[in-house]
Amino acid sequence: MQNNFELGPTVNYEAGLSGRVRREVERARASAQQAEADFENTRLLLTAQLVTDYFATRELDAELAVVRHSLELQRDALGFITSRHDLGFAMGLDLAQQQALVDASATQLELLDYQRAQYEHAIATLLGTPAPGFAIPAALATSSLPAIPVGLPSDSIVP
Repeated sequence: MQNNFELGPTVNYEAGLSGRVRREVERARASAQQAEADFENTRLLLTAQLVTDYFATRELDAELAVVRHSLELQRDALGFITSRHDLGFAMGLDLAQQQALVDASATQLELLDYQRAQYEHAIATLLGTPAPGFAIPAALATSSLPAIPVGLPSDSIVP
């Protein structure tokens, strides 16, 4: 009994007569392009959400300024009505109504501050920053509207 062993290189090659290999490569490329498009779409969506939250924060800054000013005026009016009530020139109903206005404005101010904090935290999350250490200082837009030229837009085109 004799055992013969032969070692030699073997090569396997699959003929792509039906184009199977080519289709697999094309499918892989298409899958990579789809993944890239998904990534860019997600980036666009997150950027749009960031911009939306930022402008909502700035809108709340303006609203907060109005409510704070209104609350300040209402507190001044409450002091005036309290003085008139103490002197007997105003009824208790007037005093209670003004106090209710002050309380409602103070509550509205708290709610707006809470909403602003939520937008700030959303922006921090979108930026990948810890929310407790992130703050956007309140700012009011002081820019004016752009000047609109008089005439037709085609008048400004120089040939």
